Amino acid sequence: MLCIQLRYDNARVRVRDWNTGEPFEIARIFRTIAAGALFPYKITRHFFEPRLPDTSVQLARLRDRRVSRASP
Repeated sequence: MLCIQLRYDNARVRVRDWNTGEPFEIARIFRTIAAGALFPYKITRHFFEPRLPDTSVQLARLRDRRVSRASP
């Protein structure tokens, strides 16, 4: 399993409005999280430059709470 941790202030990360393609206000993401709310489906679209490596993880593995975060 592969995990790459990036912060929103990382130059590799761009967030766009899903519908308009305009830059999305990062502060709005944090305000929404702090309020305990969620965005509706397909509000933001994240882009990474250079592109992140492809990975494949079976859904069952993600659901298995016994899998340690450190397991490969």
